[in-house]
Amino acid sequence: MADGDVITILVKHGNNTLQVSLPAAAKVRDLKEQLQHLTNVLPRGQKLIHKGKLLNCDATLRSANVGSGSKIMLLASQGIHQGPSPATSKPSVTNRKEKSDSLPSAPRHNIQKPSKNVRIQSWKTTGIVSLRDNDLQMVPSEVWSLGSSARVLDLSGNCLTDFSMSISSLTNLKRLCLSNCGLVDGVIHWESLLLLKSLSVLALDHNSLTSIPAEIGELSSLRQLLASHNKLTAVHDNIGNLQGLEKLELSNNCLSSVPSSLGDCLSLIEWLYLIWNL
Repeated sequence: MADGDVITILVKHGNNTLQVSLPAAAKVRDLKEQLQHLTNVLPRGQKLIHKGKLLNCDATLRSANVGSGSKIMLLASQGIHQGPSPATSKPSVTNRKEKSDSLPSAPRHNIQKPSKNVRIQSWKTTGIVSLRDNDLQMVPSEVWSLGSSARVLDLSGNCLTDFSMSISSLTNLKRLCLSNCGLVDGVIHWESLLLLKSLSVLALDHNSLTSIPAEIGELSSLRQLLASHNKLTAVHDNIGNLQGLEKLELSNNCLSSVPSSLGDCLSLIEWLYLIWNL
């Protein structure tokens, strides 16, 4: 593995598993800065454990034998977070001594800003945007600024109440994961997906959608459509336009039948019927 290689690390934090992508040459402190934004825990309050050993902030990921797929446990010191909001940041009488120290406020400000920049740079470098399990109701605006550099957008495990039409700006997006996001009809602006000419995987499973509309047939590059565990009662006949469709998951819905036009999907393989389970 070369230092310039980008690796994806799995970080266990409480009940959540976070995916973080960094160059192999990045230091452990860089990883902590990314985790600060995802967990709200300051780097100084993070203990990262890999294979039973505490990682040193000055070590590179490569020298610490952390590679793509490595699993790291994050232990957070209690009470060490990014800091209170401005409205509640006035110190009480008991911490006047801390106020007199010139260090706390300035470093906190300096730590947060690079963390955001590092995250965005990592997205641009890898093309992978992972925001799984962050209790998001809306997608952060900086995601849409990535434009054609984004190839994968994983928003699984959030609580999306509005999915911006700005998704159309990610013109090279190949994989869009919206699993278990609490999606209901009307949240997705299907017409905004029509400019995603490279989209090959669309994951919509474990939501509350009742239909897949006609626009689905315009996603000409789609190879996998995962829509199991919803409340689907209808899938539009236009799905038959997806000549390259190879994988379709519709199990655990309210369908009594599937469109006859599926017979026109030349690449659809036989195990569609094994996972349909009406």
